[in-house]
Amino acid sequence: WDEDQISGDSLHAEGRAVDITTSDRDKNKYGALARLAVEAGFDWVAFESKAWVHCSVKSESDAAATSGGCFPGFSQAQLSNGRTISMLDVRVGDRVAVVDEHGAVDYSDVIMIVHRKLNESTLFYLIETEDGFTVQLTPQHLIYVSDSPSTFSESQAAFASEVRTNQYIYVTAQNHDRHAVDTVRPRRVVSITRLWERTAVAPVTRRGSLIVDNVAVSSYAVIRDEWLAHAAFAPVRWYSYVRHSIGFTDKDNGQVQPVHWYTKALYTLSKIIVSDRLYPGSS
Repeated sequence: WDEDQISGDSLHAEGRAVDITTSDRDKNKYGALARLAVEAGFDWVAFESKAWVHCSVKSESDAAATSGGCFPGFSQAQLSNGRTISMLDVRVGDRVAVVDEHGAVDYSDVIMIVHRKLNESTLFYLIETEDGFTVQLTPQHLIYVSDSPSTFSESQAAFASEVRTNQYIYVTAQNHDRHAVDTVRPRRVVSITRLWERTAVAPVTRRGSLIVDNVAVSSYAVIRDEWLAHAAFAPVRWYSYVRHSIGFTDKDNGQVQPVHWYTKALYTLSKIIVSDRLYPGSS
């Protein structure tokens, strides 16, 4: 396209759209070209004209509205028995490693799987520290960060898309002893990469945090205020406690799971009553 003819607020200028054609401009190939674009993960593919195929993706905030926050299915969590499992294998009722408000590693029940995607392209931010710790999160998932190598209690929750190099995230010892008291420690971020994965899982714990690939992260996404998000899930924690007390167990076959109705309702309600400053793209 001609950049001089593209307005500054267009999808093309934002890097979210492209018009493609074949080198020989053979229109008979455009159908196959469009199918390849769909398979590549574009959210919208259309024949805008006979000259090209238009492809675009949703904005990150639009994606958050339907997907929330999550981790790739191959990311790992640690169970209270010391076994490490992939996110795809995490189930409601599992006790997984979390971090408390003081930075100590603890274990907490998974009370909800917000959603599970098994073959759908999802954007992630890969955050890497100077000593090789990595974690992948969707752009609007909250992760604990600090501008200096301070204690965990001085950190704050920020969207993964807002983390910058030379900030600090918090990690635990690899293969830490579940019987020993362990505390997360700050590690400097040296690299942030955007990439796409085909699986995504979003578990929520009673504590409201998680240790994913040895990195301390929040269970929550989309809303910037973690305290508010945790308070909003109080009914889920109560419901889970009651079910557990009377012996009910949740059945989860590990299949695709759409976004939970409760989180959809929370998002819709919060857009009405919560300040826009708490959402992605605002500060």
